[in-house]
Amino acid sequence: MATSLPDRSLVRAWLASLPGSSFQILFPALDKVLFEETIETAYHDRHPLLHPDVLSARACLWATLAVVALLRKSGRFSSLVSREMCAERAQYFVELYIDHDHSPNDIHFVQACFLLHKYRIAIGQYETASYMLSTAHSGVERLNGHLHHAMEHGSNVEPSLLERRRNHLRKLFWLCYTHVQDLVLPSDLRTRSVTQKPDLRDPDRHLGHDVFLQLPGENFDIEIMGSIAWERILSFLPGDPHLGLLKEKVYELLYSPSALEIIDSELLIRIRQLDDELEDWRLAIPPVLRPKLSITPVQGILWNHTFSSYLRSVQLQLEYHFLVTFIHTPVRRFGATQGQHTVLPEELHSAMHSSIDLSLEASRSTLRLLREPIAMVKQDTFWRATMYPIVAAMPLFLDILIHPHDGRREEDIDLILSASEVVEKLRKQCVTEYENRHIEQTSEFLRELVRHAYGAVVAG
Repeated sequence: MATSLPDRSLVRAWLASLPGSSFQILFPALDKVLFEETIETAYHDRHPLLHPDVLSARACLWATLAVVALLRKSGRFSSLVSREMCAERAQYFVELYIDHDHSPNDIHFVQACFLLHKYRIAIGQYETASYMLSTAHSGVERLNGHLHHAMEHGSNVEPSLLERRRNHLRKLFWLCYTHVQDLVLPSDLRTRSVTQKPDLRDPDRHLGHDVFLQLPGENFDIEIMGSIAWERILSFLPGDPHLGLLKEKVYELLYSPSALEIIDSELLIRIRQLDDELEDWRLAIPPVLRPKLSITPVQGILWNHTFSSYLRSVQLQLEYHFLVTFIHTPVRRFGATQGQHTVLPEELHSAMHSSIDLSLEASRSTLRLLREPIAMVKQDTFWRATMYPIVAAMPLFLDILIHPHDGRREEDIDLILSASEVVEKLRKQCVTEYENRHIEQTSEFLRELVRHAYGAVVAG
């Protein structure tokens, strides 16, 4: 039955098995103390089934279990529950909540929608994922999570339950905000349903890097590491809110409809401004996590002192090159507003080549990193696993068409080919036909780029 729940002791055993630091990394949308409330409400028989508190708590519980089942590769829990069954039951309770005209003014409901968004993204169901993110984002707004509030006590003082709930709601806002930017920038998927301007003053307070800089003694124990499918974890890590702010600015200044009409000099000013802001962000990252300017053929991400900091380093390195590519690729539009035969001024011509070189090197760095023997990158969840190589491959492919006799063409074609091989490896993890079809289409698209690139070199 859709209304039944798993054994309560099993849920509590799973919750107790995760230390606080690993819980924050794996489930940033949950607060371990507040989740105890969720469990109590979900299993409480004092309220009728259709009571809004029960519906939202059960939706949150099942959405959490869906993610657990996705990430766990061993253990009693993963052998007893199906990830898709958990997701379907979470969706069932979310829809019941909405159908009974309950306004999304419940933090359990917001968490359920956000976790379902992450789950659906992980298996490639982007339209459903976008809808769930939009619902979570609007729910955060109704609860005033988009508004900044001062802390009542210092960070060393245990917060009251009310303050903990308010702080966690603000964290949920930043999670929703950063994920909206992740969808809008590469795909122009419109997930924004907020109607009020958010307050963006406190990004470091709720989604900083501290949890990834734990001491080795506080690291995940071997048993936990062995039972979690780390190859799927990268896309579940909390994003960097400063990158979310920058992604929104990149879209508005370079890719929005109005940005497509600006003159070349203004476009150059915007590119330089955004490049400076990205570099400021990179230098502000703690040295152990800081992205490198490029990844050479003999270089990769070195293992730093903990597994969690290593994961964060890989995530930030990919995100850094992703944004370098998006910031500098628009120089290809120079001259577009003046006509086909426009001769660019020397300054613009020089700036264009400089930006093209940066975007190409960022693309090469991404593809070099993806083809290294890093399991959690090669077998990452579908949104990132397919988006990173496609975004990286396109500037290289375009440059091959324009300059087929450049000395690096063989290396660039090999890198694009390796991207298709990275994506193809994901087939082993496909569970649904939707996943398999998506991977097949992405891999075929990259192989088609390779065929046309070879053709351009031969014909040139």
